[in-house]
Amino acid sequence: MDTDIQKNAEQPKDEGSAIDKFNSGEERDIAYAALEREFTRKSQILKDLERENEELRSSIPQRDEIGEEVDEFVTQFPDAIELSEDIAAELEAHPDWEGADALLRAYAAVLSSKQKNAEQLKNDEEFILQAINTNPSVKEKIINDYFDEMPQSVRLPSGQGIPAMPYNAPQNIEEAGRILEEILRGR
Repeated sequence: MDTDIQKNAEQPKDEGSAIDKFNSGEERDIAYAALEREFTRKSQILKDLERENEELRSSIPQRDEIGEEVDEFVTQFPDAIELSEDIAAELEAHPDWEGADALLRAYAAVLSSKQKNAEQLKNDEEFILQAINTNPSVKEKIINDYFDEMPQSVRLPSGQGIPAMPYNAPQNIEEAGRILEEILRGR
């Protein structure tokens, strides 16, 4: 260790060292004071930013609180799970929505954007088929209305065969031709 000290003492000083920048001790003191002021200013800025960061962090609800709000919301509105991506997009688009009603407002906005009016629903084949197939009374009404519109000669009594028209056997070839013409013309 003594040899290290001796080696350092024997080595000449670098000509480009920081001390060589100053012509006098007074210039060095002035530079040091300026450096100290700048350090103090930056330390104060850092302290202010840390305080502001802490204030912002404390104003944001903790993850556990948010999780509880979401769980409660999903319990009330289970269909919201399917729309979670759209709800999240609404919340991001409206950062001013805060508090417990933010989820409800976002959910309402998503539902209203997906809501179809009566004109759109009556032209939505998938909706109509689902409505008919899931409601037996609607299905029965449609079938009965269809049969009521059919000509009496085509209607079948319930539970009987499948003839499309009454059977009249032609007596000769001319009568068969006439029956065929009637069938082709649609009577």
